[in-house]
Amino acid sequence: MYEAQRVRIRRKGIGPEGVLGRFRILLPRLRYWSRSHGYAPPNVTPQKMLKIWESQKGLCIACGEEMTLQGRNGSCFDHDHESGEPRGFIHKNCNTIEGLLSKLSDEQVSRYLAWIQNIRFVATGA
Repeated sequence: MYEAQRVRIRRKGIGPEGVLGRFRILLPRLRYWSRSHGYAPPNVTPQKMLKIWESQKGLCIACGEEMTLQGRNGSCFDHDHESGEPRGFIHKNCNTIEGLLSKLSDEQVSRYLAWIQNIRFVATGA
């Protein structure tokens, strides 16, 4: 394999070295973003991120659906904003929903879910 092909493969995140390379780039950005928004930065290494990614087998921890490392609804690395402890990889949309729902009380979440179920019931007529 030519060096140019190896570089392209690493950039695309193909293979363990490529994915690990992506995490090495992502982690400092994630730590900077967390600090700039007043959150604890993730308490994790790129190697630990790789183990978490592999253990999830490319599935979102919130919805269980398949996800990619990049793209329109790619993955986010979810961590506790108070302690910095990692929770795993999650779809961008699931991460947005989690962020919004985490600001609501349990009662408000229950009412919201009941409302969503009612919308689906009315839409399908079932």
